[in-house]
Amino acid sequence: MARLVLHIGLHKTATTTIQDTLFHNRAMLHDYGLIYPFVGETRGHHGLVSRWVPMPRPYSLRGDPEAEWIRIAKDYADEEGVVFLSSEEFSRAHPRRVDLDDLRRLSEPYESVQVICMLRSQRAFLQSVYSQISRDRPAPEVRAFIRSALSSGFADGLWMDYAALAAHLETVFEPEEVTFLSYEAAAASEGGVVGEMLRQLGLPLKASALNPFGQGAGRSNVSADPLATMVAAAISRPGVAPGPLIGLVDSVLRGQFGAEMRGTIFTPEESTEIVRRFSDLNASFESRRSILQPGLRLASLAPSGDEIGRDRLTRPIWEKIARAVYRAGDTAQAARARKEAMVGAAS
Repeated sequence: MARLVLHIGLHKTATTTIQDTLFHNRAMLHDYGLIYPFVGETRGHHGLVSRWVPMPRPYSLRGDPEAEWIRIAKDYADEEGVVFLSSEEFSRAHPRRVDLDDLRRLSEPYESVQVICMLRSQRAFLQSVYSQISRDRPAPEVRAFIRSALSSGFADGLWMDYAALAAHLETVFEPEEVTFLSYEAAAASEGGVVGEMLRQLGLPLKASALNPFGQGAGRSNVSADPLATMVAAAISRPGVAPGPLIGLVDSVLRGQFGAEMRGTIFTPEESTEIVRRFSDLNASFESRRSILQPGLRLASLAPSGDEIGRDRLTRPIWEKIARAVYRAGDTAQAARARKEAMVGAAS
């Protein structure tokens, strides 16, 4: 019988890269005993989560999600190997979450079940979640967003207290059925996050043997500089910041702070508060997992010394951004006028 592996995220830990790469190589992987089912219209398995969490198109399924769970088990549970199902939405906490008891019931046709969850330093995680929100919908005011996350322990409904997440999963799964990984350690390992996932699955295959899929060197859903994204979101509110505006702001900031600028949405005081809020919680989590995973270490919460925070955005810099936005609009208007004149002359 097949083993079932549930890759549950977290969000912003290269889940899309893993899903895209495994989907793109599913025929080759099947030869090595890894079964990556095709579900719905996306490369991830988000449609399976729609049994419990409403999903927008195209992530939802046209039919009954439970029927799709049953179909996958009927097709693959009796095979030898690993059935790999991946969606970061498995780990969403609010406003709706997966019914773990029901998930366990749907996992019963398999020989065993294993849950794999990548965890990211809360500081980087919170910033990346904010950048993703800014791409998808009108972004909240950044100070209120950070205060809410620090007080609640959730970033846009996503777990930031990893000890609490572990306790939640262990209401249904045995501790040895859950594997936590450090995203930063996986990204720095041979083959990156994909290579680490292949090792966790026990496949005698290196990431370099797979055909890459996505942006750059096989990376998908890559975020823009967070500080530029935050500024563009503030300019665009209550709308969503378009990509060209983010690029324009990024260009101005790099002209001010240097081409290798690394921006952050946090002030130094907020970074200090994040360290205070989560350091002891992370240490407790690592201690709790030490018997099963003695080598598990979460990445440091401390900021690097070369970051440019939003406290560095002085009035002269905002004026440079405003002038760049004005000139870009003036240039676009002139281009439209030239195009209309050409169309008029041609007619």
